Amino acid sequence: MHKIKKLLQKSAQGFTLLEILIATAIFLVLIVALYSAYAQVIKTREITSFRGEEEFYVRLLVQRLNQELSSLVFNPGGLATSFEGENDTLSFYTDAYSLYYPANPLTRVSYFREENKVYREEFPYLSLQEEESKKFVILEKVEELEFSYFDGRRWQDKWEKKDTVPLRVKMKIKVNGVSYSTSFYLPLGGKIEK
Repeated sequence: MHKIKKLLQKSAQGFTLLEILIATAIFLVLIVALYSAYAQVIKTREITSFRGEEEFYVRLLVQRLNQELSSLVFNPGGLATSFEGENDTLSFYTDAYSLYYPANPLTRVSYFREENKVYREEFPYLSLQEEESKKFVILEKVEELEFSYFDGRRWQDKWEKKDTVPLRVKMKIKVNGVSYSTSFYLPLGGKIEK
């Protein structure tokens, strides 16, 4: 009991300058640690949000391209006479719903990369009113865009067979340092030959 009384008497006199400095130093260390942790959480959140946005646009590109390739129109002797596939460009006819020309039953679409952006271009093939194509950026910060084509035996960088379309189209894309790859099955692939 006597020791408790001494401690109470000492605390009634106040803190020494050294005790105040130590308490202040501990408080500052805690504040700096909390701020660092908070800044790291904010930075991680921004990166995750940014990655999520990039992945959303990659999924949008894949979804649109899959829809259009699934609705591919190819008739070597008729209206839709070509499927053009290069390493960095893909162009074909489709009867998928047109983004710009909804009343048009057939459009020619192209996907290509210019200035670190992937463009989608659409041209109304059977329109009497529209004569110009319309293009828009579907994805930005693209470091690489590469198409390859499967003929049933091997993958090729360029599609040169004029009377048929490939069985599969593979797309590799690198966006802001992250690589994605997918392939698309073409229902008409390899079936149309003269």
